[in-house]
Amino acid sequence: MPKDGQASSIRKRAAKQAFTLVELLVVVVIIAIIAGIGIPTIESMTSPKYTLRKEGRRVMQLMAEARLVALARKQRTELRVNPETNEISIPGKTVALDDTIGIEILAEEETEEGSTNVLAVVFAHFGGSDGGGLALSKENVRYEFTTDVLTGRATAERAQKEDDND
Repeated sequence: MPKDGQASSIRKRAAKQAFTLVELLVVVVIIAIIAGIGIPTIESMTSPKYTLRKEGRRVMQLMAEARLVALARKQRTELRVNPETNEISIPGKTVALDDTIGIEILAEEETEEGSTNVLAVVFAHFGGSDGGGLALSKENVRYEFTTDVLTGRATAERAQKEDDND
């Protein structure tokens, strides 16, 4: 049979191992705050607008790279689009876009016989371009990427669709 001193020390040890109600409430509040911040962020990452912005950055980067290649090599550089595989390419580099995105050429030029690649933009050796471009769309969101004829610099713009609710 435990003595009174031993029983009280067991009770004290058990009391020290438990959490207080205040500690539990603090943990619950912290979890709620993290969930309140995290869930909307995760949901926005799956939105069509987010997907198009992400892929749009890749297109802008490829257009800028094609312009720089044309300037550095002092030769015409073509940016081609393959709508069947959702790929955009310049000589030596191909970027595959998300399969759920639609690609539209804004200014079509010649295509090679039997080729599925469509010429979207031509960058000249002096830094200019033919002013062509392309559009990416997903659901009700559409972004247009065009190039300036004189400077060859690419610009991006969100285009309104007829059934756009934003």
